[in-house]
Formats: sequence, structure tokens, C-alpha cells
Amino acid sequence: MLTPNEVRYGNWILVPTAKNKFEWDRVIEISEHRVVTKFYSQNNSMGYAWKDVKGIELKAELLNMAGFVSNKIVPFIKDRLAITARSGQDYILEWYKGDELMGTPGTSFKDLHELQNIYHSLTGKELELNHSKSLQ
Repeated sequence: MLTPNEVRYGNWILVPTAKNKFEWDRVIEISEHRVVTKFYSQNNSMGYAWKDVKGIELKAELLNMAGFVSNKIVPFIKDRLAITARSGQDYILEWYKGDELMGTPGTSFKDLHELQNIYHSLTGKELELNHSKSLQ
């Protein structure tokens, strides 16, 4: 379950479907009691109670869709921001200048919306996804 304080406009989250499955949609409206989303390829939107939505767990395929690529130093890097896995399924973000580690924000994360929020805070840009691949 997500809360209004965790999510911002443009975040991708999982929303329930009619068949007890989830699909990923983009947040377009936030209130105390519900979130409104829109799937990227459709024009209609839908509102959901916060208890019914959840984060999208980060995986290598999703990081690649977000433009993070491997290099000699770290497994995933984009715009001098590197993502490394920690114990379990948590990730941590580090930023580099060339090959030199400049710092670590210190916040671990495991879901796409958390990475989107950190990325936006550090770069001022949205973390866009390449939708040429499907993700379920």
C-alpha cells in the first residue's frame, strides 16, 4: 500500500485490474483518499483508494527501460547516477564524476516511484521509461 506522501505526479505505480491482477499506470492526480492514474497508451483515467495500489519493484529489466546501463564500475548508471544493489532487494544511489565516487544520498529504495522521486530531486528531470518493451 502506498500513501499520498510517497507519490508525486508522473510516478508509475501498480493498480488493480478486474481479474485480480495489477497493471502499471502513471499518476495524474493525488488526494488524501485516492490516486488517479492513466495508462500511457490510453486516454481514460481511473481513481483508486490508496489501500489498493502498490509500488513497482525494481528489477534489471526496468532499470534498463529507464536508461540505466552497465559500465566497468557499476551495474547501472545514467546521468552520473549509479544504482547498486544492497542486501535483499534494496538499492542505493551513488553519483560519480568520471570514475570517482562523489557521494551517496544514503536512502535505500526498492520501488520505481522511489527511484523516480530521487532522480527528479537530483537532476530536475523526469525519469522516463522506454516502452518499446512490455513489463508485467
